[in-house]
Amino acid sequence: MNILFKLRVKFYLDKSLPLNAAELVEYHLRAAQWGCADSQYALGNMYYSGGGVHQDNVEAAKWYHRAAWNGCANAKCVLGGMYLYGFGVSKDINKAINWYRMAAEQGHFGAHELLKEKDWQKSPD
Repeated sequence: MNILFKLRVKFYLDKSLPLNAAELVEYHLRAAQWGCADSQYALGNMYYSGGGVHQDNVEAAKWYHRAAWNGCANAKCVLGGMYLYGFGVSKDINKAINWYRMAAEQGHFGAHELLKEKDWQKSPD
């Protein structure tokens, strides 16, 4: 599974083997279906930003959830923000805090700083 992601990176960075947006999306879809968290996270980013696909926060949240459950700290942090602001999911401060905490527990600096800045470690208020 990780080999698919490594190959994609190699092809993406090698200017003699360019991938167009459709090929990149297809590649990530295949790798994501095999459980590659990096590709699941990349698909979340693509749907969130509209890069190579139509912009769709609900679809982005779906891919971020898959990546998060496969251990991706970045996806956990992004989900915290999505739940905080209600992008693609129902706004839920408690879920936002939980996702930020899970990301911080994995060493995600941004999530840790957000928790500290908002002082949510003690109370969601």
